[in-house]
Amino acid sequence: MRKDCSGSGDSLRGKNNERVESAEHIGAAISRLFEGVMRMTAEIESELAKIRECPKPCEDGAVEITLSSGQARRLPCPVIKTGAKCAYAKHMARGLEDHVKSVMAAVGIPLRHIENFARYHPLPEPDEAMKWPARGFLIIGGGHGTGKSFCAACAVFKYLKRQVKNPFDRSSWENADRTGSSVMWGAAMEIADDRETAARAKNASLTVIDGLGGESDAFSSLASLRGVIVRRYDMKLPAIITTSLTMPDIAFRYGSGITDRLTEDMRGGGRIIDCGSALIRNIPGWNGETGN
Repeated sequence: MRKDCSGSGDSLRGKNNERVESAEHIGAAISRLFEGVMRMTAEIESELAKIRECPKPCEDGAVEITLSSGQARRLPCPVIKTGAKCAYAKHMARGLEDHVKSVMAAVGIPLRHIENFARYHPLPEPDEAMKWPARGFLIIGGGHGTGKSFCAACAVFKYLKRQVKNPFDRSSWENADRTGSSVMWGAAMEIADDRETAARAKNASLTVIDGLGGESDAFSSLASLRGVIVRRYDMKLPAIITTSLTMPDIAFRYGSGITDRLTEDMRGGGRIIDCGSALIRNIPGWNGETGN
């Protein structure tokens, strides 16, 4: 006797139809949700595109927009990327610069150079120093009082500032602190006469030898400076050297091997900047003293 299964078959078909209808409802709901998100995104982008200049000073770099639904959204201000007309961007830029200056002061960069940033008047030599990519040797030459050491300070400032990839993220400012802690600035006579200072100069992430040629003529002093230069050359560590000596003078005093090392990487990042003989304090528009 054959069992009648038509009733159970109808039941299964009904359940399958319900599942299909349920899936269709869910798919339609997801589609409506997606379309709503896309419309809201397009509206947000449209509203942000209308903001061409700083709407008002702020403390968090955000701007509030009201959507057609009446919903208010606080979003990153698009003007921040331009910086030029954004009060918040200028505020953060000043804050970062002050932070970098404090790092420089903490590691022993002479305060007179840091203070001169406030009086800075654009000049070719400091501008060129700040373009140095921190590779190889940056040699800054010229007479006394022509701004050599100030140029070196400018290069260090830019080097530390580059460590901060996102100026609007204050936590990333710590990168300048970490890098700055291994920056070493020393007068040539200090490096030449003190073994501990010379050891630091050999291994710092960036070393500034200020006033090369100002050390004593003692063999040990010259050998100490040669050792620092050779070490940094061998380890491919960047260094800044200020000096009143010419290249022939350096070759005569320290040996031609040193000048070869100093000038070898001119294509890879090394630079020579000539500050000339004019006193920087006598240049029109410059109101501060820089010393060496």
